[in-house]
Amino acid sequence: MRGGRTLLCAVVGVAAAGCGGALRQDLYAAEPAQGCVPASEPAPVDASPDLAKAAQARAEAVRLPAGEALTATTLDALSLATPEVALVCALQRVRRAPPEAPVRASAAPARIAALLAERLAAGPDRDRVAAEGVRWGEAALVLGADPGPTHYWTAVALGLAIAEHPTIALSRLDELKAHLEAAVAAAPGVAEGGPVRVLGRLYLEAPPWPQGFGDVDKALELLKKADAGWPNHPQNPWFLGLAIAEAEGDNAAAVALFDRALGLLDAGRFGPLADRWRTELQAARAAAR
Repeated sequence: MRGGRTLLCAVVGVAAAGCGGALRQDLYAAEPAQGCVPASEPAPVDASPDLAKAAQARAEAVRLPAGEALTATTLDALSLATPEVALVCALQRVRRAPPEAPVRASAAPARIAALLAERLAAGPDRDRVAAEGVRWGEAALVLGADPGPTHYWTAVALGLAIAEHPTIALSRLDELKAHLEAAVAAAPGVAEGGPVRVLGRLYLEAPPWPQGFGDVDKALELLKKADAGWPNHPQNPWFLGLAIAEAEGDNAAAVALFDRALGLLDAGRFGPLADRWRTELQAARAAAR
C-alpha cells in the first residue's frame, strides 16, 4: 500500500507528469488566454499558408465552447484529446457565464477544470486549476447538478489538487472516497466506468486499517466490475492487472491485462496522456514479468 503523494498520483493517473509545486487557493488567470476568440470572430489570417491553417484550426478548436455554444451537448464533446487551448477557453467562458447560467449548475465546470489539470504538468498551475474544479463541483452540487458526473469530476479534480501534498492528501481521502461512492451509486458509467475504476484503485492504494480504508479484496471486486462493464477503456484492464498482481500474485494474468490495455491506447481518444500511460504500462508490465 502507498500513502500521500504516490497514492494520489497513482489514483488520478498523472504520476508520469512529475511532482512539485505548492497548493494555492487563487484561481488560474481569469483574463482571456492568448488564442481565445469569440465564436463570431473570424480566424486570423496570415500570409503564410501554414500559419493561416494553424490559426484556423485553433479558432475552430475554441469555437466549441464559445458564446451561445456553451451547452451541455457541446461541452460533452470536450475530452482528454481536446486541444489545451480549447479547454482553457472553455473554462474562461464558464467563469464569465452569468450566475444563473445553467452551465454553473452542471458537472461541466468541474469536468473542464479536471481535464485541463490532467493536461498540465505538476506544479502551481495544475494545483490551481484542479482546486478550482473542486470548488466548481461543490457549488454545482449545492445548485442541484446531476450527482453522478458531478461527484466524479469533483473527485478527479480533488485528487489532482492534493496529489503533491501528502499531509493534505491523507486528511482528505475520506472526502475523495465519498465523492467516488456517490458517483458509483448514481452514474457508474461516467468516463467508461470512471467512478468504479478510480474507487477500485483508491482501495488498492490506500493504507489498510487501522491507518486507512485500503482493501485489496474490495479493489479487486470493483476493478473486475469496471473491466467487465467497460472493457474498452485502457485503465480498466491496467488497474485490474495491478490488483491481480498484488492480491493473487498472478503475474501472467497481470501481463495479459497490461498487454490488452496497451492495445487500447489511442492518441485520438486520450491525447498526450496516451504516451504517458503507455510509459507507465510498460513499466508495470516489465515489473510483473
